[in-house]
Amino acid sequence: MKKRKKGVNKVLVGKVLIGLFLLALVGFIGVKLWIHLHPVYKIETRLSNVSKENKKREEPIVGWIRVQGTNIDYPIVSTATGADVTQVTKYDFAWSNSDSKKIENREVILGHNILNISNKPLITNNEHRRFEQLMSFIYYDFAKENQYIQYTYQGKEYLYKIFAISFIEKEELDYYQTKYSRPKLNKYIENAKNNSFFNYDVDVNSTDNILTLITCTRFYGMDKAIDFKIDARRVREKEDIVQYKLAESKKYDKIKGELKKEEKSDESEEI
Repeated sequence: MKKRKKGVNKVLVGKVLIGLFLLALVGFIGVKLWIHLHPVYKIETRLSNVSKENKKREEPIVGWIRVQGTNIDYPIVSTATGADVTQVTKYDFAWSNSDSKKIENREVILGHNILNISNKPLITNNEHRRFEQLMSFIYYDFAKENQYIQYTYQGKEYLYKIFAISFIEKEELDYYQTKYSRPKLNKYIENAKNNSFFNYDVDVNSTDNILTLITCTRFYGMDKAIDFKIDARRVREKEDIVQYKLAESKKYDKIKGELKKEEKSDESEEI
């Protein structure tokens, strides 16, 4: 009788374990399906925008850039087609120096920053009409919530996830180069991650396509000519569009020091 009870108990335990496994499996599939149907960034096509802008403007529009969490939702012109990027008051735009008809393994998009150059950048301002709001990513909380960049090029929509944010000296001209060799792209990725204010939980290597956004700033003063740079890699095939982790790096200590310096200055002025 005891042996029979043990046998029954084993069967019941087995059924319970199978039931729990199936429940967990259904839950996992449900979560994956929910993530797939509710991505944290949803592509909204800008193909028609490119077409409309091309009818309105003299310079050909070669693409479109849209940055999550900002008002950066602008056409891209190219200096290779003769676009005069000094016409900052003419209309809103970003630009590329590339003359390639195909997307390269590293694309560089630049934009002006005229109104948000201080050592305490504003996050939102109705007067920001260029790349000013790119500086919002200097703040950890903002960077944590906004992680994707949409790039429209040659009739296709591409989505990129940010993996590094840093300052660069204007003399470092190779940062503006496109079309890298595999070894050089590996080195670029390594340097970008090492110099980043934040450590992003993003796998990236030389087989990925990289997108770099650059704007100017005077974060360290008017006599210090530096650029602000965001690096992102293209979302891979079948990769979920989710919010991923990041943490402050050692490089961010200096940034926080500058931000606190401005806060102390404000307090003393109030007194």
